[in-house]
Amino acid sequence: MNQIYTNVRIGMMKLLRSPASLALIVMLVSILLPQLSYAEGIPALKILEGNDGGTEYSLSLQLIIVMTLLGLLPSILILMTSFTRIIIVLSLLRQAMG
Repeated sequence: MNQIYTNVRIGMMKLLRSPASLALIVMLVSILLPQLSYAEGIPALKILEGNDGGTEYSLSLQLIIVMTLLGLLPSILILMTSFTRIIIVLSLLRQAMG
């Protein structure tokens, strides 16, 4: 079994080194590449606009938005907390001064 595997591997290596096989690979890629560009896009990330002016997002796009908001929420909360403390301290200082 190892002998067959070794022979196949050596044969594939010789085949890939030849200029004709390289030309064949380049030709196949150049033929298949335009077909890939006609794709509609990623079906998981769709935005549909309804007749009543509403917008409907696909489930995966909704999950991306929710996970982004959940990731940013702690930093927003920390920023708001420190801002509130500064405002409270400044208002107490203003009352104490005057």
